[in-house]
Amino acid sequence: DSALLAACNNAKTSGVVIYTIGFSVPSDPIDTEGLQLLNNCASGADHAFVAKDSSAIVTVFNQIGSTLDRLRLVK
Repeated sequence: DSALLAACNNAKTSGVVIYTIGFSVPSDPIDTEGLQLLNNCASGADHAFVAKDSSAIVTVFNQIGSTLDRLRLVK
């Protein structure tokens, strides 16, 4: 977990925007530590998602995609 958080922090320091998505179903839920790790890795609370079924994960990807439309690449 510490290596992942270090990588996330290095990426964020370099200007990379990080979204995290956890897939948590009743038969295999994400524990509290896992949720905290996803939240800490993401660029902000609004960049960390948990999907509980297949339609929710599609919704999350669509939501993320709509925010990417506002970005532009520069050299």
